[in-house]
Amino acid sequence: MRRPILTILLALCLGFKAKSQVVLGYFPFNYGEVQLTSSQENLFFADLRVETNSFISNLNTELGGAINLQRTEQYNLYVGAGLRFNPFYAYASVSGYYLPVGVRWRPIRALSKLGLVFELSPLFYERLGEGLVLRSKLGLSYAF
Repeated sequence: MRRPILTILLALCLGFKAKSQVVLGYFPFNYGEVQLTSSQENLFFADLRVETNSFISNLNTELGGAINLQRTEQYNLYVGAGLRFNPFYAYASVSGYYLPVGVRWRPIRALSKLGLVFELSPLFYERLGEGLVLRSKLGLSYAF
């Protein structure tokens, strides 16, 4: 069941029509994540995140998508869903699911490609006994 879900999500993310805008984000607190996002101005966008503070064998990766609920010149409000997995672990499988709710805010009009990202993201572990973690993330993003 896990493999088809991951395959479908990957196909959806790769199936988006290529645009000239890609957004690179960095969340330096708690987990230390690098984020690569398709155009944040589209109604739907794909999202890939990789933790930077761990060994390769424990490299948690997240793949998901999101929907912009509100888009203005200065901010985007979005919700989404995704999978958390480790592609380098011997028993590579989905280790959890996450549901991000966030805001991408561009406070300086002259530097509209630079922004702040604030996100609340509950992480549900695959094994329900392992629990739920409510993550809050604060980071920077730059649109190319």
